[in-house]
Amino acid sequence: MELYSGAIQYIVNTSLKIKKRTIRVITYSGIRDSCRDLFKKLQILPLYSQYIYSLLMFVVKIRDLFKLNSDIHKIRTRYSNDLHLPSAQLKLFQKGVFYSGIKTYNDLPLTIKELQYDFK
Repeated sequence: MELYSGAIQYIVNTSLKIKKRTIRVITYSGIRDSCRDLFKKLQILPLYSQYIYSLLMFVVKIRDLFKLNSDIHKIRTRYSNDLHLPSAQLKLFQKGVFYSGIKTYNDLPLTIKELQYDFK
């Protein structure tokens, strides 16, 4: 399992380096210049931000399949508007898209969670 994880980490690091190099070439920047401002200037999301965005869009699109904590128990708590996390013992499941998507969605402010989305 660690070999698989290491291979994925290598692929992510390599693609991130290629993306940064490409942005530096496009903007005629130096090899040691920071890419943070360049990403903002070009309005491009960094790799990790793209992952978070895709994860949240996945959860929003299939939100009807999830239960709220208020559906599970009727006690009003500060987490009653959050999506219910299924119990998971395996780290493989916890690192998956389904589980981590719910956790990421639950970290959003309530005002963003209550927005109405119109997807076609």
